[in-house]
Amino acid sequence: GFGYALSALDFLLSTPKEIAIVGKNPADISPLLIETWRPYLPNKVVAPGFVDQPEAAEAVPLLANRPLINNLATAYVCENYTCQQPVTDISALEEQLNYEQ
Repeated sequence: GFGYALSALDFLLSTPKEIAIVGKNPADISPLLIETWRPYLPNKVVAPGFVDQPEAAEAVPLLANRPLINNLATAYVCENYTCQQPVTDISALEEQLNYEQ
């Protein structure tokens, strides 16, 4: 239980990255999700969603007002309620996640 308590405290004291990934279907968002989960990056919140499911944006506010860019799956990386430029490219997502904090 002590390990879980330390993890909760770390999450509370850190600035978690909030990552919204939107696309048309699971195959569309899969490469961005794989890149998001590839390395160990503690204290992140990941919310995948699909453009044809508006109820997901109602249930998860992080998905609200997140359109596709150029009709491609798009990732939004946010911290402290401020989002970086939305990206559709895996290398750009890797750079925004900035694994080496």
